[in-house]
Amino acid sequence: MLKDDSDYESFFEDTLRAGHYKNDKVSVDLMIKSSPDVIKDLLDFGVDFQRDENGNLAFTREGAHSDKRILFYQDTTGKKSQADCLLRLKSVQTLR
Repeated sequence: MLKDDSDYESFFEDTLRAGHYKNDKVSVDLMIKSSPDVIKDLLDFGVDFQRDENGNLAFTREGAHSDKRILFYQDTTGKKSQADCLLRLKSVQTLR
């Protein structure tokens, strides 16, 4: 997730490098710039991620990233986020 504008160039380069520079640059730009809004939407929907001792989102470094940008939940991020989404969807009356 893009935490602030000062990380944009590094995030962009890391993403291009991870894609062996075959990425569509417009798509990479959109993904990076929209990442804070996407995460906010997930949090608003009920998906939670690991928090630090102050209650702030905790980030980790993975793969080709040169900085900590990856949100996670223990070692079960995918399982947890799917379970949170499913729980939220089950609470929507019109989807029953």
